[in-house]
Amino acid sequence: MVRTAPHASEPPGPQGIAELVGRHAALCPGGEGQLRGTCPFCGSTAFLVRASHGTFSGVRQSVG
Repeated sequence: MVRTAPHASEPPGPQGIAELVGRHAALCPGGEGQLRGTCPFCGSTAFLVRASHGTFSGVRQSVG
């Protein structure tokens, strides 16, 4: 399932992805350039945000 903002004019920049995902999941440092948290889609704890790459991934999805 893809979730999009109804009036987003453009996708977030590299650092903006962490802010956007952070609205839906509590994130904490998880290594160099990475943030980890609980997946807002499936609840898995294997959720990773790589702000420098503008991507996030989890057990069941990978977007970027």
